[in-house]
Parts: sequence; C-alpha cells; structure tokens
Amino acid sequence: ALAVLLLWLFLASALLLLWNLPANTVKVLVQVRIPELVLSVAYGGILGVGGCVYQSVVKNPLADPHILGVSAG
Repeated sequence: ALAVLLLWLFLASALLLLWNLPANTVKVLVQVRIPELVLSVAYGGILGVGGCVYQSVVKNPLADPHILGVSAG
C-alpha cells in the first residue's frame, strides 16, 4: 500500500512539473481517472483467470456455458 501511495505522489508531482497542468486537473487524473484505469485492467485480468479456471474445471478447451447450465442467468 505504501508503494502505491508513493507511486501516486510521484505521478502527481510529475504531472504538475512536466506538463504544467493545473492542480485541479492533476487531482482529477490521480484520484479518478488513473484508479479507474487500474481497476478496469485488474477486472479484465480477473475475468480472464476466471474463464481459464472455468475451462480447466470442465476439461474442455472450448468450454460452453450450456455444459454447467450457467447460460440461463
């Protein structure tokens, strides 16, 4: 958690110094947009791992949702 905080602080200071962005813009980027991007990438990875586990449980490289009855919702 400390490493993430330090990375965020470094990123905020780099945005302020290198591109002369206003403080409000940096605040929006660091507090809203970048965490949103990180979470969406993590969520996509989790879905990929879940699909891999699902296919390995069914023992079928082309696992179909109808096999376990999960396609009905």
